[in-house]
Amino acid sequence: MNMVDRSFNYLKIEDSNLLGISFLDSYLKEIEFINCNLTLANFSGTNLTNIKFVNCNLKDTSFIETTWKKLEFINCNIDNIELNRTKLKDLDISTCSFSKINLDIDKIRGIKTSYEGATTIALGLGIIIK
Repeated sequence: MNMVDRSFNYLKIEDSNLLGISFLDSYLKEIEFINCNLTLANFSGTNLTNIKFVNCNLKDTSFIETTWKKLEFINCNIDNIELNRTKLKDLDISTCSFSKINLDIDKIRGIKTSYEGATTIALGLGIIIK
């Protein structure tokens, strides 16, 4: 599904299969995704304002060069998510599960995660933990 360069406001999307959907270069505001499959979705270059993902599968989803204000991931699978060239300060992924995450070391300051998540991020950045 292709939603490139569009604007979406004030939506609640529940129990939907949005596999591979592309919101490339779009503007999303006040949207809640609940129990959705967003595997392989593309939010790259998108402007996100007050967006909430709850119990969603975001495996292999791309948020490259995404700008956001009040973005929430609650109990989501974010395995192999791409957050490159995206500022992560104040992003809370502490309730999410992942075994790999793609991000830039210079954008990581201020991200909130669990101990397990911090270990996964550190190992992915090549840090040796003894």
